[in-house]
Order: sequence, then C-alpha cells, then structure tokens
Amino acid sequence: MKKSMRILLCVLSLLLVVVLAVACDKTPDEPDTTTEATTQSAPNCDAGHTYEVSEVIKQATCVEAGKQKLKCSVCGDQKEEDIAATGVHTPKSDWEVVLAATCAQDGKQVKKCSVCDAQLEEQTIAATGNHVKGERWETVLVATATAEGRRAQRCTGCGLEMATKSVTALGKEVTVNAGSTTTTVNLASHTAVYDGAVKTKLFSATVNDLANLISSGVTVTTIRNTPVENAVSTEILIGETDRPESAAALALVNGNGFAITVSGNKIAIVGTTPAETIYGVNYFINNYLSGASATLPTSVVGSTTAEEVLSSNSFGHTLVFSDKLDNDKGSDSSKDARDYNCIAADNLANGFATQSGLNVSVFTKKSDANSVADKEILIGEVDRLEFMTFLRTLDANEYGIMVKDGKVMLAAWNTKGMETCVAEFEKLLKDIKTTSGGAKYWNIPDGFYAKGVVSNDWIVDFPRPDEAQNIDFTRSIDANNGSLQFLYTGSGVNATAFEAYCQKLTAAGYTMVTTNTIENSIFRLYVNEAKGTVLNVAYNDYKYAADYFSEEKKAETGKLYVEYEKSIRVTSSPIDSIVTPSGSLINKDTNYVKVADSTMSSVGLEANLVGMCYIIRLEDGSFIVYDGGNSGAYSKIWSILIELHTQAYGSAPSASNPIRVSAWIITHSHTDHFAAFSKFLTEYGKDAAFRMDYLIGSFPAQNTLYATGSRTEDIATLGKEGQIEALQAKVNNGGAGTFKFIEAFSGQRLYFANLEIEVLMTYEDHPASFYHSNDSCTITRLTINSTSATKGATVSGAAEGYKTTALILADANPGQSRYMCAMYGSYMQSDIVQLAHHGNIGCEIELYAAARPTVVLWPHANAIVGQWKDPDKVDEAAHIKVNVFVCHELDSVKYIFSSDTRYCVTLKLTSNGPDYAVYDAFTGNKIVFNKNTIIDKSKN
Repeated sequence: MKKSMRILLCVLSLLLVVVLAVACDKTPDEPDTTTEATTQSAPNCDAGHTYEVSEVIKQATCVEAGKQKLKCSVCGDQKEEDIAATGVHTPKSDWEVVLAATCAQDGKQVKKCSVCDAQLEEQTIAATGNHVKGERWETVLVATATAEGRRAQRCTGCGLEMATKSVTALGKEVTVNAGSTTTTVNLASHTAVYDGAVKTKLFSATVNDLANLISSGVTVTTIRNTPVENAVSTEILIGETDRPESAAALALVNGNGFAITVSGNKIAIVGTTPAETIYGVNYFINNYLSGASATLPTSVVGSTTAEEVLSSNSFGHTLVFSDKLDNDKGSDSSKDARDYNCIAADNLANGFATQSGLNVSVFTKKSDANSVADKEILIGEVDRLEFMTFLRTLDANEYGIMVKDGKVMLAAWNTKGMETCVAEFEKLLKDIKTTSGGAKYWNIPDGFYAKGVVSNDWIVDFPRPDEAQNIDFTRSIDANNGSLQFLYTGSGVNATAFEAYCQKLTAAGYTMVTTNTIENSIFRLYVNEAKGTVLNVAYNDYKYAADYFSEEKKAETGKLYVEYEKSIRVTSSPIDSIVTPSGSLINKDTNYVKVADSTMSSVGLEANLVGMCYIIRLEDGSFIVYDGGNSGAYSKIWSILIELHTQAYGSAPSASNPIRVSAWIITHSHTDHFAAFSKFLTEYGKDAAFRMDYLIGSFPAQNTLYATGSRTEDIATLGKEGQIEALQAKVNNGGAGTFKFIEAFSGQRLYFANLEIEVLMTYEDHPASFYHSNDSCTITRLTINSTSATKGATVSGAAEGYKTTALILADANPGQSRYMCAMYGSYMQSDIVQLAHHGNIGCEIELYAAARPTVVLWPHANAIVGQWKDPDKVDEAAHIKVNVFVCHELDSVKYIFSSDTRYCVTLKLTSNGPDYAVYDAFTGNKIVFNKNTIIDKSKN
C-alpha cells in the first residue's frame, strides 16, 4: 500500500513540473489560452508599483541627461524616465598644447574632458632654452658720431641677440684753421697717446673720456707701449709724450697753463703739470668737441690761475667733513671707530705734513657745522652748495675732484668711491709738485675738474626712479660681490612711485622673478638676461617708525639717531656674480618625501663661551644649519648631524644616503659664529657621507666697516675677495661639485622641503652708517610647516600643517633692532626667538615685546645665563635689563633653552605643534628642566 502511494506522489510531482514549465514559457504579452486551474486573483499594485530598470535607452554623460525604461516587477507596468547628468568628466588620454613653449617662455598644456571638452587639468611646459636664430640682420643701435652702432640677428622666439655686428662710429669732427684755409678733420681714425708714467688714474681716465667722446673706435695707448719710432700719422698727443709735437707745444706756455697745437695730422694737448694738461683736455672738449661752432687754430695757449693747495711754507686751507658723521674716536669695540671721511681728514693732514715738512698741527680740521672758511678742502658730502652741485654731476660709480673759488672738492657717493678719490688726490699732488726759490709748491688750476670710475664691475646702466617727482638719489654703498646699492628718498617716495618704477623696469625688458610684501614694504627681484643685470629693488615703508620713535633715545644717541624715511633701494649686480634664486628655491609647492618629523636643536657650547649653532632637521631628512660657533665645535656638529640623520632614517649616513645640508646660514663672520663652519668643511667637506647645497649670507665689504672700527678684524673675513671660493674648494658633494653661495637680500623667501626662510634684514638695509660690527647680521625668520603625513609619503611644500615660526637675530645690536621695529612691528611675532648677541648688548626691549615668543633660545652656556637674567642685577647693565624683561616680565615666554654644554637641546616639531619636552639629540633622553639653563615657566 505504501509503495502504491509513493508511486502516485511521484506521478503527481512530475505533472506539476510540466505545468509550471509551460507557464514559464509564455511571454508577458502572449494571450492566456490556458484554462484557469484555480480561483486566485491577478497581482494587485493598488499600493504602488515596484519599478526596476529594464533597459537603458541612452547613457547619461557629464553634462547631458540620459533615458531609461522601467518595469513594475509585480504587474508588469512600464514607463520611461530621465537619468540625471553625472557631472563626472572623462579625461582624454592625451594632453592638448594650448601655448607652445619657446626658448624663454613657459608654455601650457591642458587635459580636457572627452565628452564636453571642459578643461580638467593644466600643466606648465618648461621653456625649451633652445633659441632659433633668425636670418635677418636688424639695426638695434644706430651709430653716432661718438659711439658704435650695432646690428643683430635675433632669436625668432624671444628676440635675444644671438649674433651681432658692430657699426663703426661716425666720429667727432673738428674744424681746423690752417692759415687762409679751414679743414674739417674726422678724429675717429686718430690714436690717443699719453704718458703712462703719470701716477694718478685721473689722467688716464681723462684721456679715455676724450677718446670715448670722439668715437668708441679710437685707440688709446701710452708712449711706453707705442714709442715715437712706432708712431702713426694720425695722433692726439696728451701731456708730455716722446713726440716732438708735444715738446713744441709745451714750449709755447709761459708760467702756469696749457697749449693745444695742430701739426699736420697730429693734435697735441699739453700743460705745465698733469693737472694743467687735464685742464687743457677739458678746454679742448668744451670748446671744440661739444657742438660748438668754434674753429681750432693751429695753436692755442691758455694761462690759468693757480690754486695753491700746499707749499713747504704754508697751508691756507681748512680740511672739512660733515658734522653728521661719527668723528668720536673709540667705540665699544675699537679705538678708531669713525666714519671714513673723518679718518681721511687725518690721513690727508699727515700726508701733507710729510710732503711739505710742516708740523701736522698747521693743518686745521673742522666739520661743516663751523663757519665757512675762504679756502677749504671739502672731503665727501658736506653742507656746501658748490660741493652738492658738483656731486650731482657724478654717477654712483664715479668719483671726482674739482677746484673752484678756493674750494678743493673731493667727491663720491660711497665710501669706496671716497677711498679712491682721496688716494688719487694724493697721487695727483705727487704728480704736480714744483720747486721755485728753494720752496716746494702743489698748485692746481682754478676751474680744474676730473672724474674717474670707482669699479668697472658696478652696473649703472639701468632705468632709475624718476627724480623729477621729488625723489632724490641720496646715498650708495658698495654691496660687495660686484653689487652697488642706490638709495632714493624724498617726499615723492611712496608705494605708488615704487610701482611706477617697477613698470619702467618691465618696459625696459626686466622680468620680475619674485615679489614679497611685508607690512606695506615691497621687495622684488628683477632680471634682464640680455643685459646681464640683476636688480634687487625694495620700497621701505617703515610702517611702524612713528610707533617706535623715542625722544629719550634720540637725546641719548645724539646725531647718530636714525629717523627712518620712506625710501626706494635698488641694488644692481652682474648676473654672473651672484646666484639668482630660481626653481624649487622660490617655489613653495615643490614636492618631497617625508622621512621624519622636523626638529630644532641647539648645539651645546663650550663652557662659559659665547657662540651659536642651531640645526633644523626638515621632514625630508635634510638639514638647515645656522652658524657653528668657535672652531672647536666642528666635531660636535658632525656628531649631531650623524645622530639626527640616524634617528630619521634608522641607519647611519653613507655615500648612498649621506647627510645633506640643504643650506648653511652664516649670520656674520665673527669667529664665534663662523670658525666652526670653516673647520667643519676642512675636516668633512669631502667626506663621502656629506653633501651641502647652499651657503646663505650677506657679508660687508671692508670699506663699509670704517664706522665700526673693525674693517681689519674677523667681521670682514667673509666679505674679502676669494674667501667664499676658498670655502667652496673644501666641498665636492661626492664628485658632483661644490655648494652655491646665495647673497641674502631683505624680503627674499627661500623654500626647502617644509621650511620657508624669509630674510628680514642685512647690513645693506641701514639707511646710514652703522656703528657696531654686530649690526651687520643677516636676520631671518623661519616658518617650519609640520605635516601629519606618514613616513614615506610624498608631500607638497604647500601642504597644510602646524606652522612654527622662529626669529633668528644672531648678534644684532640696537641699530638693527630699531630698524626691525620700524619696518615690521607686530609682524615679528614668532613662536621661537633667539636672544640677540648671547644676551649681551643686543636688541632692545621693544623688539622682544613685539615678537612675543613662547620659546627663547639663548646662545650661551651655563653659569653666565643665570647671572645675566638675575632681577637683582637689573640696574648693573642695559643688557641685563633686557634679559630680565624677556625672562621674567614678558608673559608670552614659557620656555628658555640655553646652549647648555651638557646637551644638544632638541625640540620636536609635530603636526600638533612643538613638543616642549625637549630631549638630548646625543642620547635620545628627555632633558630634565632646571632653574638656570633649561627652564620651564609654563606652570608658573
């Protein structure tokens, strides 16, 4: 029975499967031809359909809607609906060039959407640097009577002159009266011949000026190089040459004077002394070559009025210098710290005494604040109208001497120019000495003037600010390395005038490379490659000058107190004499691979010695080093770099992964700041595990240090010719060459991985002489950007992170302190501030009050730190008063870290901010705070 039942159930199951198969085989639209097997009702969608996508009719794109078909899964109802545009672009595989790169100009390429052509990405195509020379020769400079012209083949892309041809100058012509006839002579083919034995360079400068005025093609030679037997037929003979024409001309002169003669194709100009000859050359130029219609006779004899500068019988002049200068012998650092012009007055008096045999007390020296004497030797810029009128005829690279109405004027715009002027004046006196009746005389003709060039390296051929708009050229300084600074002041100086000047530079072919604005002051770098000229230009607004003006300090400082006046500065440099920052150095967005968090370390100094060395490890594992300390610290610096490198990479430095100093900054060249650096390079500069990219600094020329009394001391070392090159010779970077030297200029911003270095002041920024060698420091502010990126991640230098700022003052003294306050005010606020000059006489209270640091770095060791911040000693010295303010009264200060001999005090900089639980880089151990050198005030 059970078996029969199982058979029946199997048959019924089989029948059910067949019925279902038939049902499923029908399409939805097919009429139902089967007989209803049940009384169950059709599906009910009264509560709403359940639609599902059954077909996509048209795909949606980034900008255009699509369409799709929907079907109810219950009842089969159907409808269509739109598909919203996706907004998601599909980039093309190839880049499209929209601006082709040329030899000098970057191009641009973009990536577009393949559907809508929208621009999705943009990339710069670097300039090719490949110039294409055009075929046409173009006249770019028309030849004149005195100057050559020039034709050039230019690059078809940027207009660069790739090939040039000179066009001979037309030459000056002179009309000569030869008896009953006149002859026009073109002097372009003449050779200028002079006596090279004349000591003063003013003589040869005068000859060259004459030659250049005639034509740039005129040959200039001396009788030594071209003696009479090699004479050519067309010559201009200057002074007592070995040609008979010169002797014949001189024979015409009786007493003091000069003669100009024409004999055949030779013109002779000769005076009774070299000074008289220079006078005669000027007479020839003014009367016969300056557009005048006068005809040159075959002979002209001129007599002059002698100005007796000196004799062995008497001295009737007064040596005069400016009352604005420092003439007080002695300073904090030197026995003879005076402005050069004051020293020059002494030197001239001593020289006159030696030459004349007169007692040195005969030679009167006074400032221009005294009453005007009938006869004066004016040394440099003084308050005399005739002097200022003469000075205005000279350019910043020139010096000159003029004698007029009892005044002997020695003029130049800068100290180097005055050094040269005084030296050439002394040589001129030796050239003109005469003897009469057993007495010696040094006479210069009244109306004499001559000028020369101080340095051929200095560039003056560039557009200047418009002096017609109440803007006056008032000062220049030797900015070293072939650079020359021009300073402009006046009521017309403001930001608008500066922008107008910058537009003038752009119109003249100068390209702005960088710009930076700080508290209304503007700093820019311009380059003109075709001219080979770099210009660092600045507008000094001194926004906060009124806030920091002090009647008390003015009374205390006296005439040397600086009241800051808005100014425009222009520093010109030959393009091959300085490194112009470019590429990643000025690009904040440069990518790097993060190796470790940044740290800032204070290298422990030798006990009780001053010095300074700070090491910043960047996130890419490289280092920024400040100064170094005394020479004995060199090995400690090497050891610390090894430790910090090893902590970052997990392995010691090697040739394949060396220590890399991205930049070593030397703030100034006092021995306790740079000696260890020099010794370090001697010992490790060519080590396989060491690399160094840049040295950064600004080192004064010796002639700018007279007022400090230290021009022959260590502060002048790195500013001397060849010193930087000597340091570079100590480094080979694994065979890849040595480091580059970057001259620091205010407003400069340089980028290294997650660090920005901003230069706030160098010695060049003083608007007048500075009087302490420590006021020659390069002052910088660092912004260290600490990111949250993990080790090994690629990071942009512009990535967001915690920014820690550090103001490095080096040994800045009150001069720089006051400038910084007048320029920057509250902009100086920084998380970390280095106490200036080791806590000795340095910056003033006002600066620290504006900076409001959390951390004070004190570059001094051990015991002296406690003594110099003792409130009980506040009345003992000015610097202790400043230290007490910083350490005890300034409420922002929470931590004080000295350069404790025992440690390398290291502050870790994280994405959450500085970790003030400092540790010793040597041991990795946390440093215990104390009350003297490593101080925690945060809980007070």
